[in-house]
Amino acid sequence: MKKCSHCGAEMEEDTIFCKCGWGSKNNTKEIDYNPQIKKIGNIKVILLLLCFFVGVLTIGSFISNDNEITNYVFLGISVLCFVIFIILNIISGNLKFKQKIMLKKKEEMLIERDKAEGWEIIELNKFSLNENKKMLKINNNEYKFKDIIGCEVLENETSIINTVSQKKVSLGKAVIGGALIGPAGAIIGGNAGKTNSKSTQSSTCSSLKIKINLNNLSNPCEFIEFLKFPVNKENHFYKEAFEKVQKIVSIIDIICKN
Repeated sequence: MKKCSHCGAEMEEDTIFCKCGWGSKNNTKEIDYNPQIKKIGNIKVILLLLCFFVGVLTIGSFISNDNEITNYVFLGISVLCFVIFIILNIISGNLKFKQKIMLKKKEEMLIERDKAEGWEIIELNKFSLNENKKMLKINNNEYKFKDIIGCEVLENETSIINTVSQKKVSLGKAVIGGALIGPAGAIIGGNAGKTNSKSTQSSTCSSLKIKINLNNLSNPCEFIEFLKFPVNKENHFYKEAFEKVQKIVSIIDIICKN
C-alpha cells in the first residue's frame, strides 16, 4: 500500500489516482493559499487607512508650520506604509498566481484520471459520460443510465427544451417527475420518449442551465449552469454554451430512448 501525497489516504500499489483526484506520481502537496491571500488583504486595508490618516496629519502639520521634525516623521510613516502596501500587493499577486497554477494542475490531473477510467468529459466537473459502465457523472456525482428520467433546458428561467424518458415508472414516481418537469411533462406516461422545444423572443440570455431529472427521491434533480450573467445571443459565449447544452440534451435524449 502507498499513500496519496495530497490527502494521505491509502492507495493500492497499481493505482495511479487517489479518490480525491490527486495522482500518486505527483509529489507536490496541494496548498490552499486563500487564507494567506485573505489575511494579506486585511492588512492592506489597515495600511491604506493608516496611510490616509497619517497623510491627513502630515498635510495639516505642513499647513500649520509645526515642528519640521514632526512633519518629516509623519511623511516618513506615510511613505513607509505605502512601500509596505506595495510589497504586500506583490506577495498577494504571487500567491494568487501559485493558487491558479495549483488549481490548473489539479484540473489536468482530474481530466487524466477520468480519461483513464473511461470517462468522456463533455463539460469539466459538470457532465461526463462512461458508455462502458453505462453511467453519467453530473456535478461529480455518478448516476446509472436507468436513473435518468429526462432533462429540461431553462433559459432566463423559462423551459425551452423538455426531454422525458420512455422507460416505465411507477405512478408515484410519475407524479414526482411531473412536479419536477412542470406542466409540459406532468404525465410521464403520456409524453414518454418525447423531446419538446420552443423558442424565446428575448435577444438577451441572463441565465442558461440544464435540469436533469433523476429517479432518486433523496436527490430528484441536478442543475448544470452554463451562463449566470446577461449576454447577447449573438455573442460567442452564448453560442458556445448553447452548443454544449444541445450536446448534453442529445445524450440524455438517447439514454431516455434506450
